[in-house]
Amino acid sequence: MGSSESSERNNGNNNSATSTDEERKDKVKEMAKVAGAAAVAYGVCSILASISNNNEEEEEEDGRMMKAPGQNGEYIKRKDFERNPGEYFRKNRRKVKTINPAL
Repeated sequence: MGSSESSERNNGNNNSATSTDEERKDKVKEMAKVAGAAAVAYGVCSILASISNNNEEEEEEDGRMMKAPGQNGEYIKRKDFERNPGEYFRKNRRKVKTINPAL
C-alpha cells in the first residue's frame, strides 16, 4: 500500500464510517419497529384467545339442556332449573292454571 492509498482509505473510512453508523441506526430503528409491531400483534392475539376461551366455557355451562319436567318434551337450560327448581315448578303451575283455569 502506498501513502496515497492509505490516506484515501482513511478519508474513505470517515465517510463510510458515518454512512455505516447511519445504516446501523436505520437498521436498529427498523428492527425496533418490527419488534414493536410483533409485540402488539402477540398481545392482541393473546387477548382475543383469552376472550374466546372464556366465552366457550360460559357457553358450555349455559348451553347444557335438559327435558323440562312436566312439559311434553320441551327443553330448558339445566343451569336455570338447578339454580331454583322450586321457582320453575311454581311458574309451571301458574302457566297451567292460566291455560286451563279448572285445574
